[in-house]
Amino acid sequence: MHASNPPPGPLTASLFVEALRAHAGFLVAGALILHALLWTLVPFVSNPTPDPKIAAGLAIGREWQLGYPGLPILAPWVMESVYSVFPSILLMKALGPAAVALAGWLVFGLARRMIGEQHGALATLAMVGVTPVSFPVGALDSATIQMPIVAGMVLSWWCAMREGNRAAWISLGVTAALSLYAGVQGLFVLAVLLAISVTGSGKAAIRKHGSQALAVAASVIFALIAAPRLWWLATHNFSGLYESPRTGFETVGVMKAYEAAGGALAGHLGLILLIVVATPILTRGRIAAVSFTRAPLSGFSMVAGVLISAVPFFAAAGAAIAFGLRVTVDAFACLLLYSGLLAFLFAGETVWLCRQRLAVAIVLILLLLPPAAIVAINFGVPWLGRGLMTNWPAKSAAQVMNESFRNRTGKPLTVMIGPPLYASEIALAAKDRPHIFPDADRTIAPWIKDKTLAEKGGVVFWPVIRGNAAPPAALTEVLPPFVPEAPLSMLWNLPGRIDPVNLGWAIIPPEK
Repeated sequence: MHASNPPPGPLTASLFVEALRAHAGFLVAGALILHALLWTLVPFVSNPTPDPKIAAGLAIGREWQLGYPGLPILAPWVMESVYSVFPSILLMKALGPAAVALAGWLVFGLARRMIGEQHGALATLAMVGVTPVSFPVGALDSATIQMPIVAGMVLSWWCAMREGNRAAWISLGVTAALSLYAGVQGLFVLAVLLAISVTGSGKAAIRKHGSQALAVAASVIFALIAAPRLWWLATHNFSGLYESPRTGFETVGVMKAYEAAGGALAGHLGLILLIVVATPILTRGRIAAVSFTRAPLSGFSMVAGVLISAVPFFAAAGAAIAFGLRVTVDAFACLLLYSGLLAFLFAGETVWLCRQRLAVAIVLILLLLPPAAIVAINFGVPWLGRGLMTNWPAKSAAQVMNESFRNRTGKPLTVMIGPPLYASEIALAAKDRPHIFPDADRTIAPWIKDKTLAEKGGVVFWPVIRGNAAPPAALTEVLPPFVPEAPLSMLWNLPGRIDPVNLGWAIIPPEK
């Protein structure tokens, strides 16, 4: 990414280069905002039904549990907190992209301190070529919410260690503790930060700023905030430490850990393409280029940057493979936030940029094409006979079930019983916004007490398979007696060549 001598030829700077030289921070902020707007527009345009992770997150978050089997709890808490004040589905759709944009800004905050304003901006913008980080951006879930938390934790650590910022120590303790509520991936980053802190250089940095007491205070804050979560995990066999597909709330993109890790590495092809095209790395100085020079890096900065960028991902991937976990590619996103920074750490003090127009064109393609492709897929797959959860007729089902229960009992609907994701979608679309009782399994829904159904009643539903509308034995054995209603047959929201959705359902009346 650098050359010992300036490449020959006339040096013509594009608008991008001029903006990078004059207002690198504004350029990064603008790109992040555009990225967030694009990925908010995708579900707004092409998802008639909210992302199932939005529905599930709101269904779980409103219960304010310290934990949930197989699902980290921070993302549902955040969604419910926002939704209770601003009950807007559009705002829920914007939370995931906003979290990614915030993470990008925090990454830039570290990069500009470590390798300078312009190099840091380039390192941050280059992340558009890292698929697990930039594409696709969906609902706020455990993978997405960990991105700003991890980025905030690393930036707080840097400001505390290198700049002696007192407030950063407090922020470090808070973000480190929150990472435990968000998932397990951030703990790998925290372990690397602690390992660097106890080295000779790390201890010297703490002594230099007289931060020993502040480091202790950060540890105490971490312990106080993390204690409730640790207690819940310890008493529930650490279920919910990471997002597990066994809960029924994760259905798309789940694969074996080694496949997901390989996919995460393959997702760097866009970054590699940008490096090859935008730098004279393969031209031997035969193409005109503009240069950006930074100050020399200290040994501490170089070592810390490399360790933070690389070690957490490989450690987490190794652990997931060793335990035989099934995860998604984007589960590694928060551990790959610094891939661009890693590339620029090894780029040298001077970076030469060439083929500016082609490089900008590639960036725009990487930025614009993925969301456009998702929109096209959402509208196209119904014509291929495939039904997506974001096209499922939850609103139609909710209207019938909610109004029928109210008319029959004279009471609001408070409990919705069915498969987890579908129950969440119907509950969110229903006027009374009932609590969900996934598969009538009280072990994963402790908010449903023994007398809840007897006192308040509820609605139970199940899929009609091959014309069999009879309720599954798994439901009739654990629920109060109920009489099935006439099955519902509903069209999907977006037209296509898909068979109607058929649901069996029944009202469980409250005892009078």
